[in-house]
Amino acid sequence: GVGYFFVWTMFGMAAFPLGVALAAIEMQQPALARAVPITVGVVVLLAGFLQLTAWKARHLACCREAPGRGRTLPADASTAWRHGLHLGLHCSRCCAGLMAILLVIGVMDLRAMAVVAAAITLERLAPAGERVARATGAVIVGAGLFLIARAAGLGGHRARLHGDGRSNRAVRADPSRPALAGQSAYRWPPALSVTFLRADAS
Repeated sequence: GVGYFFVWTMFGMAAFPLGVALAAIEMQQPALARAVPITVGVVVLLAGFLQLTAWKARHLACCREAPGRGRTLPADASTAWRHGLHLGLHCSRCCAGLMAILLVIGVMDLRAMAVVAAAITLERLAPAGERVARATGAVIVGAGLFLIARAAGLGGHRARLHGDGRSNRAVRADPSRPALAGQSAYRWPPALSVTFLRADAS
């Protein structure tokens, strides 16, 4: 037990700072932020394909195996520790794809956490765990393709909106329409426009 939870604790201690760092980089680097939607789709797609591999099936079988099945384990702390580490490593590898999805979607998203936890529990405890894993993989592949298509479509839509070479940050206002009092000479994106108007009004 202790060895198993030690492996997962180490996994969590590595994954959480990574998620925080990725979120910070996304906020500080606009160019990277624009690539996030399609990157998320690619990660989800790869995680779905991983669910369908023999590598996944092998680690899932080890993770589902009853402790000491077919052999008798010595009843001492050292053996229990080693067995826990062995089982924890297999299970963490088995869940690597699903945990990657949670990492890119958001480790603090309770809905994503619930869905991933349910998928892990079903493939671990359901009578036909390998079938559950493959079915989950097929659904995840579909979700990844949808996210990539949506991200590509969103990028194309933005390119059409700004296809005349004007800046994405600020679009110069029509010179034939004088700016109203309290408004900037640039037409900013809606969210920023509301912020600036409120600031001017105050």
